[in-house]
Amino acid sequence: MRLTIAKKIMLPFIFLIFLMVVIGTVALIGLNTANNSLKQLEEETVKQHIAYHLQSSASDLLMAVNDYIITGKEKYFDDYENINASIEQRIVELKKNLSAPEEQQRLHDINNYIDSIHIVAHKIFELKNVKINPKAAALMEEMDYRYGEQLYKDVAVIIDSVKGKVNSAHITVKEKRDEALSMILTGSLLAIIIAIAVVILTIQKFSKPILELVKIAQRIAGRDFSVELQPKTKDEIGILVIAFNTMVTEIRKRYEELENFSYIVAHDLKSPLNGIIGSAEALITEYENKIEDEGKQFLQNIIASGKRMSLLISDLLEFATSGQVEFSKEPISMNNMLNDIQTEFAYTLKKRNVKLVVQPDLPSCICDPVRFPQVWRNLISNAIKYNNNPAPCIEIGLKENHEQQTEYCFFIKDNGIGIEASYLDKIFMPFQRAVHGQEYEGTGIGLAIVKRIIEFHNGRIWVESKKDEGTIFYFIIPKSAPLN
Repeated sequence: MRLTIAKKIMLPFIFLIFLMVVIGTVALIGLNTANNSLKQLEEETVKQHIAYHLQSSASDLLMAVNDYIITGKEKYFDDYENINASIEQRIVELKKNLSAPEEQQRLHDINNYIDSIHIVAHKIFELKNVKINPKAAALMEEMDYRYGEQLYKDVAVIIDSVKGKVNSAHITVKEKRDEALSMILTGSLLAIIIAIAVVILTIQKFSKPILELVKIAQRIAGRDFSVELQPKTKDEIGILVIAFNTMVTEIRKRYEELENFSYIVAHDLKSPLNGIIGSAEALITEYENKIEDEGKQFLQNIIASGKRMSLLISDLLEFATSGQVEFSKEPISMNNMLNDIQTEFAYTLKKRNVKLVVQPDLPSCICDPVRFPQVWRNLISNAIKYNNNPAPCIEIGLKENHEQQTEYCFFIKDNGIGIEASYLDKIFMPFQRAVHGQEYEGTGIGLAIVKRIIEFHNGRIWVESKKDEGTIFYFIIPKSAPLN
């Protein structure tokens, strides 16, 4: 039977749950026993408390009679009666709580001694001139040594018996508590051991192979298609490795086809482009005296744009044939970059009567000198294209009150047609356009390219806009962070 990942992880947890159930059951049994022992301890403590009070009350009873003989005051007769009533109550309580036959017999004897003391005491209370009556002393001596001493002994025996039971119950409670604590500690230790084993199993059997797949995926992302993994298990990870190898093989084939296609496309694009550049250069050279300065400037713009496009095509071809294109890391003045781009758009800006305002003190940024201008070109081109305002205006600058000290936040604002709210999250996706139809040309790839270049510079871009109220694009790039 093949063990799946779920089963491999589930088995130790099932054992852990079983262990916890066993520990819980044993702990409940121990807790119940401890509760019974605590109840017994409480009962024996109550008995001990009553027995001590009985002993003390018996002593007070005899002292009340003795004080009466010494003073002859009726007050001690009242004290005697009150103490005697208290003793009777204590004996009734002990009868309810003492269950052993020998203890019941001892209580019976104590009750008889109390009755005998009561008889002798009343004889003393009936005597006249009790302070000087010699019979009173004789009766007191008989009460003390014949009944009182034996009463004390029997009460002391009950106290010792109850005390022994209290100590025994206390020892039992302590033992049960120690057993429960030991069981909890043992169970916790076993749970920790099982948890550690599960973590190690997860790392060795699941996490490690998955991390190997991640490393392979990263190499594939770097266009290294020579990698291959050997399946070591027959679970889902093994199946995933086999499927992964199949995918890599298929990607390798498709990429080879794409390389060939890119080479052909790049070659076919550069041929007519070279013709355009050559024709523009020939016009400047051969018709220098017939072309006005403005026309020459337009031809120079055509040549510069053509050469830039030729460079981009070369980069794309290099990207397709040799792998990931490395971005340059150079400090570039944003104002200089925008001045060059403004020159490129000079004809369009003049034709559309667009006012382009660039903040004069923009900082220099660490960016790619070839690819980063594409960000500005695309954003400015869109601001011109999607604008039907009679007085089109584009503003470029740094966002004020930007809290982050490690990055720049640029903005480009226009007063054009704006973007509907439902499209704000889609416009950075390839081929997703906020407008349709023939009125505005475009493929919907420009903003996707912008987003990709910004992200290559470890930045991000977002947009704020309302329909018919213009658009503001914001993007941030680090001041000194390295490029990806």
